Amino acid sequence: MDFRIYGDKSLLQDAQNVITDLEKKVSVTDSDSEIYKINENGSGILSGGADTLMKNALEMCRRTNGALDISIYPIVKAWGFTTGSYQVPDEETIQTLLTKVDYTQIQYDEASGNERYFEQDGHTYWHIMDPATGHPAKSGLLSVTVAGDKGGICDALSTSLFVMGLDKAYDLWAKSDDFEAVFVATDGTVYITDGLKDIFSLAQGYEDTSVKILTR
Repeated sequence: MDFRIYGDKSLLQDAQNVITDLEKKVSVTDSDSEIYKINENGSGILSGGADTLMKNALEMCRRTNGALDISIYPIVKAWGFTTGSYQVPDEETIQTLLTKVDYTQIQYDEASGNERYFEQDGHTYWHIMDPATGHPAKSGLLSVTVAGDKGGICDALSTSLFVMGLDKAYDLWAKSDDFEAVFVATDGTVYITDGLKDIFSLAQGYEDTSVKILTR
């Protein structure tokens, strides 16, 4: 990657530092990167910069109806573009790998009690606090994902709805028109608001999960 900077040369170093830091987080070939570990383990946590990149990438996948699909890595690897061992894969290999390419199977949770937590004396405590109690929120929810046009609003809502719990969160959604949401309850039930019903799907291995649609 080439940079051309007009002005203070320190800006060039700043730009290089940002790119280097992000590369360390999202590289698919670096075993220490966050993305590499997610690919290996099936789930994980993305830190600052990488999480924003993931959100924006998934949004572009949706907007282009899959013309951009960030889960294409198995295909790219088969062609040798990530290893340097360039080759034209046989069609059978390509068709097999294509079954693993589907960005809609990627679940990104904005607020989750599993993001940061610790265990003490047999209890689990997570980082999302209830302002009314001063303790970690116990709302009957495991995670909340919010979709809307304004990322900052969605980020704030995801935490707020997690604290509120399903019933109060539903009431807020029902009288709003600027966001949709997915709620995962502690019993494993998934609740999705009406605006997401046509684009929501369960990840492979979770097809038997109970899904309920919330309507106004």
